[in-house]
Amino acid sequence: MQMINEEDLDNQHSFHWYRDFFKRLFDIVISLIAVILLAIPMLFIAIWIKLDSPNEPVLFKQTNTDWEK
Repeated sequence: MQMINEEDLDNQHSFHWYRDFFKRLFDIVISLIAVILLAIPMLFIAIWIKLDSPNEPVLFKQTNTDWEK
């Protein structure tokens, strides 16, 4: 059985923040790119819905019915 030294764990932990930082940065950048790319077709779909039914909202809105009233 191999013994684990606390100093080795500290050295590994100090190295891992680089990996964690770049993984987080990569996730944020990819998410922003995905949001921007998906916003374009969503805008065209919203315009299409508005042109198809001009008197109705693009986003569905419903009044809340409360059981207590």
